[in-house]
Amino acid sequence: MRSMYLRRSRVAMFAPMTITRLTLLVFAALAFAVPLTAQPKLQVPKAHDWGRVIPRSNVGEQPKVTAEIPFTNVGTEPLIMTEVRPSCGCTSAPLDKDTLAPGESTVLRVSLNLPQQNGPIEKWITIRTNEAENNNVHLMALRANVQRPIQMSQAYLAFNSTSLGNETEATIDLTSILEETVAVDMLEHSPGLQFAAPFPLIIEPNGQATLRVRYKPDTTGPFRVEVVLATSIEGYERITVSGFGTVDPAKEPPKK
Repeated sequence: MRSMYLRRSRVAMFAPMTITRLTLLVFAALAFAVPLTAQPKLQVPKAHDWGRVIPRSNVGEQPKVTAEIPFTNVGTEPLIMTEVRPSCGCTSAPLDKDTLAPGESTVLRVSLNLPQQNGPIEKWITIRTNEAENNNVHLMALRANVQRPIQMSQAYLAFNSTSLGNETEATIDLTSILEETVAVDMLEHSPGLQFAAPFPLIIEPNGQATLRVRYKPDTTGPFRVEVVLATSIEGYERITVSGFGTVDPAKEPPKK
């Protein structure tokens, strides 16, 4: 009997301590599970990829692609976006809202300028907020793979500096990535321009042709000329190519 009494006494003595310890463990677990302070939190895509892009416009122009990218505050406090800064080559309009309540969303309208060259491009947008995490900074990549059916080796005809009355020359290589023959013909050009190769220029499948232009300026200072080409490629029926150069006044021949 005495032994049974002692065992019951020990259970009664330790029972309150066990319940108290269990309660403390539960409260500790809850404390770690719930944030100590509420925080704003921006949910934004890490990247926006347009994939393969075939610009359907003149080679001489700089087309762009656009997108609407959602921003959402998934935190528990108001989110403030203090800066949305695009890198060179992309532009963004102002956000519809720069302060978002918990659960609220807005849209960033962004455009990416497509270069003259084919191939993949990548630009970045930096977003700064009032968040405590990530040093308040988010980076979002903008990607595209440009595949023009015809491209120019440079954006314009670059004439060498010359003197009054002397000829100067500029060239541009036209490259096709098509599995078909492409014809390039002349539509219009500035007065005084001369072309080394007869038209139409014929570009073989996956081939190249050179537009070679000569010009004899009649005034000193900078000059600008223009060539309008036509191709047999749908969407590239009319290509406007500008040319720039300078006539050095110091090289002007002396008057008699």
